[in-house]
Amino acid sequence: MRRTMLALTAGFALALTAACNTNTPAATPSAAESKSPSPSASPNTKEVCSQIETKMETMMTTIGTAVGTWIGFNEAGAKAQAEAAKKEATAAIVKEADALAALAGTATDPKVKADIQKVADSMKASSDLKFLEGVKIADFEAPFTKEVTAWALPLAMTCNLK
Repeated sequence: MRRTMLALTAGFALALTAACNTNTPAATPSAAESKSPSPSASPNTKEVCSQIETKMETMMTTIGTAVGTWIGFNEAGAKAQAEAAKKEATAAIVKEADALAALAGTATDPKVKADIQKVADSMKASSDLKFLEGVKIADFEAPFTKEVTAWALPLAMTCNLK
């Protein structure tokens, strides 16, 4: 089970790293279209982005552990435990999304505020875990990484997360 949790946490970290380190020309806006989403855009943007980065680090562990437990029970065929673990994983995602959304209230930059809410809404939208239904531990990385990247991308770009 530790391998599962470590793998999920690593998958979340890889997704955030991929989202944060997009250096391809297609993903980099030109100077003319850039709206400069730097952490100096608003008086408290650096502070809020720092809080987000810290929050995402703890979020990885919380969600990774919950989802890993669910996948483990599911794969083991322990239906009752899997169902309980799925409810806990769903609740963990919603709780973390709500905690992240609470940071939107502290942001003075409207773009940062909106991007925080986008991430929280994306997380809640996939809290039903349908994107991982039937996935085995050995195969979870691709769908999990895809989903987490979609969650993280708006904030990774806005806050220049590393």
